[in-house]
Formats: sequence, structure tokens, C-alpha cells
Amino acid sequence: MQSKAISNSSEILEHDVSRWVADSASKLEASRAKFCSVNSLRFLRWASEIFETSPIVASFCALNATEEAVAAFIAAAKKHGHKKLAKQVNLHDHQSKALVSVFAQRCSRAAKQGRLAIAVSQNRDMLAFRLPDDSGYRYGPLHLSSFRIYPNIQTAGDGLIELG
Repeated sequence: MQSKAISNSSEILEHDVSRWVADSASKLEASRAKFCSVNSLRFLRWASEIFETSPIVASFCALNATEEAVAAFIAAAKKHGHKKLAKQVNLHDHQSKALVSVFAQRCSRAAKQGRLAIAVSQNRDMLAFRLPDDSGYRYGPLHLSSFRIYPNIQTAGDGLIELG
């Protein structure tokens, strides 16, 4: 599994993982999660395309992309067994969506510090992770249930990716 560092926003859109996510979003069954995912990607592309000529409008598009991504995440969580927890986020409240976004950023930062690598699997049917451990690396399919946030890394179980 190779991981290439990304240096700017336009590279994010061209990264293999980003292309896989965009292709997968367009193949989802019709639902709020699909609608919000497609909207998020659309706003993100617009933000990237117009940044040079209109950074203020690009920032607005990026903000909308973030809010749509959060809405897609919550809608998918509701549909896939996490309804009780997902209902705690009010999708009509911008502050609630912003908190989910901040949480995702903190998870990303923690994952980066732990040298977590994410790539498209060889079969191109899912995302996979690589995480260093005491015996080299641990590999597995990337799924939200793979992640847990622990205030103290010592309390994490052996089968989990520790973040925090």
C-alpha cells in the first residue's frame, strides 16, 4: 500500500482515494446520503476551480462542501445501524454540523500522527488501511467501525486503530 503526501486542495481531488470516493458516491442508491455526498463533491470541485479568481466565493463553496459532507455522513450513519447516535446531530443546525467537522479534522490529525495510511484496495472494491504496530504493519479494510477514540492510548484494545 503506497501513500503519497498531498500538498494542496486540487491534489486532494485527484488522489486515488478521492476518485474512488467520488465514483462510489455516484453509485449509491438514491438516498439523502447520496444526494449530500454528490453535493459535497460538487461544491468542493467548485471551490477548487474558482479559488484563484474568487477566494471568498471559493471559501463559501468549501464551507458548503463541508456541511454537505457532514450531512452525508450522518445520513449514512442513520441508515447503517447508528440511528440512535446520529439523531443527536441536528442537520439543520450549522453549529452541530461544524462540531462534527471539527471532530473529523481532529481524527484526521490524530491518524496522521499515528502514520495511518489509507488506499484503495487492490480489487478496487473498498478502502484499506495500514497502521504501524510492534511487529511491523497491520492492514485491514477501512470501515468506520475500525476506529475508536481513546483519551489514553493505553486503554485501546488490540483489534482497534487507536486515535487520540
